[in-house]
Amino acid sequence: MKGKAKWVAVALAAVLVICIVALVFQSAKGGTVAEISKDGQLVCSIDLKTAPEQTITVGDAESGINIIEVQKGRIRVLQADCKNQNCVECGWSDEAGGRPIVCLPNRLVIKITGEGGRVDAVSG
Repeated sequence: MKGKAKWVAVALAAVLVICIVALVFQSAKGGTVAEISKDGQLVCSIDLKTAPEQTITVGDAESGINIIEVQKGRIRVLQADCKNQNCVECGWSDEAGGRPIVCLPNRLVIKITGEGGRVDAVSG
């Protein structure tokens, strides 16, 4: 593979792995918690049922900035300094086990765990 095509394939594989991990390891206990990770490290966990409305800035000019908006029961990427804006276009996420919000250029992942998850073929 050529250089650029190789990185695209690696990025797509990373998104696939993140989605699978989010579905397999979703928790069925407690409240609906949004876990915000940057560079594979947990930045913070927010209980969406009890959290006040707020915006959270994650990152810096060097690693990329995402502004995350939290409202009662839901979360989204409000703004991002990445080129493609896929993370912003994902919109609101409010369901455990749903699709994570991912910003590949800024290496940000938001996944929701806890009660209210979807039932799938694995869990019954």
